[in-house]
Amino acid sequence: MRNVQTRHVKVKPRFKRKPPRIFLREWREACNYTQEEACDRLDTMCNFSLSVATLSRLENSAIPAQTHQLEALAVVYSTTIAALVSRPPSTETGLRDLIADLSTEDEQAVIGLIQAYQAGKRAAG
Repeated sequence: MRNVQTRHVKVKPRFKRKPPRIFLREWREACNYTQEEACDRLDTMCNFSLSVATLSRLENSAIPAQTHQLEALAVVYSTTIAALVSRPPSTETGLRDLIADLSTEDEQAVIGLIQAYQAGKRAAG
C-alpha cells in the first residue's frame, strides 16, 4: 500500500453573507442626531456604551445588531425594535405619532379635518 499524504485545505466561502438590512441610520437622521449624539444619548438615557465606530458598522450592516443594542437604540430614537428593523421612519408614521399625543377631542378634530380634505379632493378630482 502506498503512503498517501492528505492535505487539508481551508476553503474560503465565495460569498460572505451580510446581515439583513435595518434602518438605524434613517431613524437616527430622523431624530436629527449625529452618530456622536446618538452614542451620548445611549450612555445617558440607557446607561449603554456604544462607540461611534460600532454604530457606524451597525448602520452599514457590516456587523449584525444584537437585541440589547436594538433595545437601547429604540429607546433613544423613540420607536420600537420592530420599526428599526422593518421600515424607515416616514411622515405617515410621524402623523400617527402626532395624533397619538393629542387629547381624544383634539384627535377627533384632526381626523375630521383629514376626512374633509379627502372628501374635497375626491369632489375636485
